[in-house]
Amino acid sequence: MTGDDFAYGVSSPAFKGWYFDSLNSATTGERSVTNALVAYGKLFMNSLVTGSDPCAKGGGRTYALDALTGLPINGDGVGVSGGVTGQVSTVGMLSSPVLFETGTTVGDRDSIGKRVAKKTYSVFNFGTGGSAGTASAATNGTGSFQPPAGRNSWREVLNYQELRDAANK
Repeated sequence: MTGDDFAYGVSSPAFKGWYFDSLNSATTGERSVTNALVAYGKLFMNSLVTGSDPCAKGGGRTYALDALTGLPINGDGVGVSGGVTGQVSTVGMLSSPVLFETGTTVGDRDSIGKRVAKKTYSVFNFGTGGSAGTASAATNGTGSFQPPAGRNSWREVLNYQELRDAANK
């Protein structure tokens, strides 16, 4: 999947939202039938491709998109124009993607109390494995996210009482 940069708005050529067409869905039967996962500004979703043989094991694709632009995300989790997503499942038919946070690193406070935190995560896709009674898992990639942390709106005044007393004289 590829695409151009997205522009929100109400006048042309800006748009109010984006949509996703599965490639060749009319012939492959590809459909999204499980819940999508939205986390850290990204959308992870799986599709189902049943195939023409009802006895076949089936399969699907896994997609990772930027939730604001609808563009595929690259290795560092940023949506890029011209990027590619839609990996073919290696574990049969897929369930909903599952996110596991794998770590958090918190930096020191700056002069106003703000910190830089970095969360890392992995997204897994669990599938049928292709045979009855078995299950398998495949990773849909890993990424990181830096949420705001610590105090962001005020600064500690160490000599508050001195300043208050001086102002009241």
